[in-house]
Amino acid sequence: MAASSLASFKPQAAVQKALIKALANSDNQVRASATRSLASFGPRPEVLEVLIRCLTDKHDEVRAMAASALGEVGDKSVVPLLRKASRDPASRVRAFAKDAIDKIIKAGSDTRPAAR
Repeated sequence: MAASSLASFKPQAAVQKALIKALANSDNQVRASATRSLASFGPRPEVLEVLIRCLTDKHDEVRAMAASALGEVGDKSVVPLLRKASRDPASRVRAFAKDAIDKIIKAGSDTRPAAR
C-alpha cells in the first residue's frame, strides 16, 4: 500500500503530515491505510489526536485500524477510549480494540525492573 510505503521514507515530518492529510480522503481504504501507518510515529501528541479521532470514523475498517495503531503506539492514556471501542457495533473493531488493550497492558507489565 502506498501509505505504508510512505512511512518508511524520510523526512519523517513530511510523511507524518501527508498521512494525516490522507485521513481526509473520501476513500475509506486510503484512510484505513494511513491510520495504520501512523503507528510508526509513536506516541506523538498530534498522532494520538488523529488516531483517537479515527476511532469514530464512519467506516469500521478505519476504526479497526485506529484501534490497532493505538495498540502499537502503546500509550496507556488511550485505554479508556479503547475500552469504549471494544463495544463497537462492528466485531472487527471490537477485536482490534481488545487486542490493543491487551498489548498496552502487557507492555506496561513488561517494563517493570527485573528482580535481582
